[in-house]
Amino acid sequence: MHHPPPMFATAHLSNPPADRDDLAPTRLFLTNLPHLQPTYKHSPVPSFPKYRFNSGIKIMATPATEGNPLNLQLEANPGHWYVEHEIFNVLTAYLPATSTWTASAAAEKLNSFYPTIRQDDDPKEKPLSFLSEFWEIMFRVGIQVDCHTEPMKRFIALIKALREINVDEENGAWKQLPQMSLFLSETYQQCSLKYVQGDEGSRRWRNLNGLNAYLIQEELLYDGIAYAFTANRQALETEDHPVTKKQKKTNKATNILALVPAAAAYFIICPSKIRHASVAETEGFSVAHWNRWKIQFGALGAHPEADDEVRKACEDAVLAMEKCEHSI
Repeated sequence: MHHPPPMFATAHLSNPPADRDDLAPTRLFLTNLPHLQPTYKHSPVPSFPKYRFNSGIKIMATPATEGNPLNLQLEANPGHWYVEHEIFNVLTAYLPATSTWTASAAAEKLNSFYPTIRQDDDPKEKPLSFLSEFWEIMFRVGIQVDCHTEPMKRFIALIKALREINVDEENGAWKQLPQMSLFLSETYQQCSLKYVQGDEGSRRWRNLNGLNAYLIQEELLYDGIAYAFTANRQALETEDHPVTKKQKKTNKATNILALVPAAAAYFIICPSKIRHASVAETEGFSVAHWNRWKIQFGALGAHPEADDEVRKACEDAVLAMEKCEHSI
């Protein structure tokens, strides 16, 4: 039997997280970028806030290493809780397509950090506080993984494997995936939509929506469909759309086009789920929206300012939609 490689040695850097009884999502998923200031809007469907970036603030990356071929970044405050580093080490070892770790082995290792069974001398946090920290780390890393690659499929397989472990019935861990939906929502709320094609922000926005599409497809999350509708409305029906409204400034068209691969991800990854929601007219979806969006994908793919990623995303989305129409 193959045994997973040992975790990297890490010192106990600080105390575990303070218990949060209200579990209110307040922290940023990019904890080392305190310059992000959210402004929220209220809407019947999830509305993603926009952030104001101070000039010169960028998402910095370090070179990939042999032990971290995906070049994943922890992006945590230095000296943070040691368990966070251990969880990150499991993800960097498991997620690469070439990894010999199985999803069940990685899930068991992550489960070993659960406060009721973790073997260390530190004061133990409450289970829900641990779960809040855990899912924040998971999504912080998950949105760095290309949603159209094998590592993202492995990420989803890991969540499915976790759900098979019954460690805490009182708090639903892990069968009910407690706190996952809450921190997916928080991650959406903390993303900016002021992107340009090909930048790190647009890449993470695409990956976040692709991750959500897989959660919908695998029926791991039942409220994720509302985010799908909002993402498509923002990319394909905004008033500043480069196809439906002439733009005086090129950068507006570029910013909207940067959102298109995220919208297309739903039709590429979980087209049948979106089609069923459209036919049933749930969560804002309708066949009229479906038809309008397919036309928009075709127009956007031919837009002169669309880059190769946008063109391919539009082409793949239209093909998936047409195939779905003939089967549902």
